[in-house]
Amino acid sequence: MAALITATGKVSGKEITVHCKMIDGEVCTLFNRQENPAHERRFRQQLEMRYPVAGTFYPEVESLTNALEVLRFHFFDDEPTIQIDGDIGEEIPYEDDMIY
Repeated sequence: MAALITATGKVSGKEITVHCKMIDGEVCTLFNRQENPAHERRFRQQLEMRYPVAGTFYPEVESLTNALEVLRFHFFDDEPTIQIDGDIGEEIPYEDDMIY
């Protein structure tokens, strides 16, 4: 089963649910179970920013780690409710006693 991220929150004051998964190496999204070109453009712009995860880890643009970071902190008006089903696949580097 492919990993699926489901995030529910408000965008411009309107509640939406975003479903996000990888298909053929590309992050694919549906907004309220439909395509939405305006939301897609905004989401893609945020993906391209490659915001750091955990301060210093920069995920690949087309990764679910990047999509999760965008959904969690940059796409919605406030913190959304997020559910992750499956393994999103990318490991954040970690070593004991190491600061990244």
